[in-house]
Amino acid sequence: YAEKLDSYEYPGNYTGVWYPFYHPYTIKREPSGIFEKVSQCDLKCEDCGYCRSLWMKYYGFDDSIKYCLDAYQAFYKKDYASSAKLFKLYIATGKTVDDHLYYHFGMALNLCGELSAAASALEMAIKINSSRWIYYNLLGAVYRSLGLDRESVEALKTAVKLNAGEWSNYNILGNIYFNSGKFREAVLMFDKALSLNPDADYIVKIKE
Repeated sequence: YAEKLDSYEYPGNYTGVWYPFYHPYTIKREPSGIFEKVSQCDLKCEDCGYCRSLWMKYYGFDDSIKYCLDAYQAFYKKDYASSAKLFKLYIATGKTVDDHLYYHFGMALNLCGELSAAASALEMAIKINSSRWIYYNLLGAVYRSLGLDRESVEALKTAVKLNAGEWSNYNILGNIYFNSGKFREAVLMFDKALSLNPDADYIVKIKE
C-alpha cells in the first residue's frame, strides 16, 4: 500500500503535507522504508529534522532546499515577511523554481505590501504556467493596488476565460470599473459576481 502512494499522500491526510515534504521538483515515489519511518515519527518537524534529512538524502538535495521548506512553513504559519525572505533566498540559489513557488512568493510579498515585487513574482508564475486562473486573479488585484487599471483588467479578463465560474474575478473587475466611473460595466460585473455568490451582500450596497 505504501509503495502505491504518491510522496505526500499519507493515510488520513488527503490535502498534502507541505512541510517538510514539498519540494519544487518532480515528485518520485519513496521506498516503503522511508514511508514507514516517517509515519511512525511523532516529533515536531521544526524541532527535529530527521524526516527531512531522509528526504533530502533520497533526492540528493543540498542544504539550499531548507530555504524552500522553511518558506512554506512560514507561509502557512502566516509569517509572510519571513516566508518572502526565505523564498527570495531559495530563488537566489539558482535551483529549479516552479510556478507554485512563485505564486506563493507573490502572495507573501503582496501581504507584506511589497506590491511591485509581488507583481514580478506573479508574472514569473504565469510565464512558467499560463493555465492557472488564480495567478491572473491575484495579479489583477495587485495591479489594481498599483493603480495599473488597464493591466489589471487584462489580467482579470484572462482569469475569466480560464474560469468563468469564479465570482471574485467579476467582483474585482466591478470595483475597477466603478472606481473609474464606468458604472454600467461595473453593474454588469457585480450582477455576475452576485449570481455566482449570492452571499456577497456587500456588493449590493456598492451597487446602491
